[in-house]
Amino acid sequence: MTFFTSQINLVISNPQGLHARPSMKIIECIQKFEATVSINYQEREFVIDSLLDLLSLCIPHGATITLKAEGRDADAALAAVKEEWGREKS
Repeated sequence: MTFFTSQINLVISNPQGLHARPSMKIIECIQKFEATVSINYQEREFVIDSLLDLLSLCIPHGATITLKAEGRDADAALAAVKEEWGREKS
């Protein structure tokens, strides 16, 4: 089995920071794919597998986060997150 690694950077544009609704959208996006997605913020990195994990980071407006995906669907998982992220901003 071949594993791929991919990563993207996202800027938190919501004035309330990364709150429950966009966090849940990220989780819903990545659950559809065969990939393990981790988040990196302020030198803390962990696998995204729960809403509470994301919310515990208290990521504010204007912050940049890095999402890294590993697995067969790594590129597709991050492309889906990026597409959903674009909808959140509009």
